[in-house]
Amino acid sequence: MHMSNKEKAYLIGGIVGMILGAGTVWLLMNFPEETPKDESKPITGGDVLNITKTAASLIRGLDDFRYRL
Repeated sequence: MHMSNKEKAYLIGGIVGMILGAGTVWLLMNFPEETPKDESKPITGGDVLNITKTAASLIRGLDDFRYRL
C-alpha cells in the first residue's frame, strides 16, 4: 500500500500523540499514595516554562522529521 507524505505525517502524528497521551495518563494515575507535607512544593512559573520549552522542542523535532519523510 502506497501512502502519501501527508498520510504518513498523520499516521506518525497519531502514533506519537497516542504514546504521549498514554504516558501522561499513566503519570497522572500513578502518583504516590502518601507524600510527606515537607516534600510537596507548589508549581512555579519556572516549572511551567520548562515544560513549555520541552513541548516546543518536541514539536520542532517533529517538524524537522516531517521534512525528511
